[in-house]
Amino acid sequence: MVIDLGDASAVPETPPSPRTTRRRPTALGLVVLATLALAGSVPAEPPRVRPILVTDDLAGAFTLAPSALFTSSFVGRQALVRRYSLTDSSVQWTTALPQSVGDLELTDAGVLAVISPEYAQVSFLDSDTGTLLWRRTSGATTVLRVLGDSVLLTSTRAAIDQAVLERSSLRTGEPLWSRRLDAAGYLDVDDAGGIITVDRQGHAAVLDAADGAVRATADLGFEWDPERYVGDGGTVRFETNGDRLYLTRRERGVGSVTAYRLTDLQLLWRSPARVFGQPSSCGAYLCLSTVSGMTVLDAGTGEARWTSTRWRSGLDSVALGIPGPPRLLVTDVGDTPRRALLDPATGQVRLMLGLSEQVGALLLRLDTAEPGRTWIQQVGTADDLRTIGRLDGMSLERCLAVAAYLACANRNGRANVWQLTSDS
Repeated sequence: MVIDLGDASAVPETPPSPRTTRRRPTALGLVVLATLALAGSVPAEPPRVRPILVTDDLAGAFTLAPSALFTSSFVGRQALVRRYSLTDSSVQWTTALPQSVGDLELTDAGVLAVISPEYAQVSFLDSDTGTLLWRRTSGATTVLRVLGDSVLLTSTRAAIDQAVLERSSLRTGEPLWSRRLDAAGYLDVDDAGGIITVDRQGHAAVLDAADGAVRATADLGFEWDPERYVGDGGTVRFETNGDRLYLTRRERGVGSVTAYRLTDLQLLWRSPARVFGQPSSCGAYLCLSTVSGMTVLDAGTGEARWTSTRWRSGLDSVALGIPGPPRLLVTDVGDTPRRALLDPATGQVRLMLGLSEQVGALLLRLDTAEPGRTWIQQVGTADDLRTIGRLDGMSLERCLAVAAYLACANRNGRANVWQLTSDS
């Protein structure tokens, strides 16, 4: 049975009462401030958020580690990558690169990937010293996944409809193996390191990341065109999550959702779909989202549990690092989308989050009465909100949180870092 929630889940968005019992936050061990009304009220005590760093240069991109901030900038017609210490705010190294910089990706193996816009070039630096380890300059290159001391890369060329998938040494760039794939096909890596591919003829395969060998194959029974769109989306969509490959498909107006086991591509279940949506992992559930709503299925059986015309873009709260029981972080379908936490089994609202962004375990929530002001909050295990500080003049879409640090770019483009202090 499908429960159609419609707009019944709408509840007034009110700040927590001052009488609400507060518990100590668990994610970062931060002190709880007095309750703040989200309309520009003044905290009863100073926020426990200490500014420690503002970059001199405009940060084209930046990434954060537990002990350092890495930035890219363009100074004097030269791309510069820097490492800043979070202990004393000093610049620990600066490396000049002959490429523009679109993104920075820090790996657990101590290597920083510097990726240019349109993925035209990628450079790999030693994150401790800034030494250039190796570069890739031929063809559009995508860093697909870092696997221990190696990296999975894909590269394409405009005149060829095939892509090259390769595994290379992370520190030297030495190729370990490579395979040619359909450039327009589906490609992803599961949590165990298996590589999933589906070409436009519907041929699926699982490759072993160790040597690129084929572990399993399946014919999905149809051809698909990634360039074809109907209504608000393509006719075929894929989602890899855990040990499953999910396929949503619409043909002649009829939608379906199919689940395959990734180890052997065995079909597990197929379910009719009331909507043709973008699949996303919602813990024990599968969310199908469109521009006008969301349907939630049981991931184990494909049975539809509930549907809503208010919420979309469901995400698993546990995977996002939000403490407490499993919930769904969702966005409403309005012109100024607000977020909320829902009960995944019923779709009922557990907590309204307002105009906000989830950054690690932190919630950055816009003040609707004071333009440019953002409250730093934490979601408690009992569906309560704890306010721990505020930001002014920051771009929420350019914020990162790692360990006890938060980094955001201000509206002038400079990166700012704050330390979130613990109780004394």
